[in-house]
This record gives sequence, C-alpha cells and structure tokens, in this order.
Amino acid sequence: MPASALVTLREGLEAVLLIGILLSYLNKIGRVDQYAEVWKGVGAAIGVSVVLAVILQLLGAGLEGQVEEL
Repeated sequence: MPASALVTLREGLEAVLLIGILLSYLNKIGRVDQYAEVWKGVGAAIGVSVVLAVILQLLGAGLEGQVEEL
C-alpha cells in the first residue's frame, strides 16, 4: 500500500506541475481567457479517471485466480 500511495503522490505532483506550466504559458502569451479551457480539461481528466477506476473495480471484483493476476 505505501508504494501505491507514493506513486499516486508523485503522479499528482506531476499533474500539478503540468497545470502550472500551462497556466503560466497562457499568462505569458496573454491568453488568460483560455484558463477555463485548461480547468475543463483537468475536470474531464479527473472524471475519466474516476469512471475507469469504478469500472476496473467492478470488473476486478468478479475475477479469480490467474485471470485476476492478469
């Protein structure tokens, strides 16, 4: 469990860094009107991640043996 928590933390920090870079770039080129588009993309990515996590949990709950390992 600690290893997966560490990976999740690392990926979260990477995502925050990328979002910051995008917002900084938009600010530098004077396109602050596009901030909303970045945040819509962040929301969509979070939504897709949650949906996929739920689907994988539901599918994984019914698997046993070697199929579960795959």
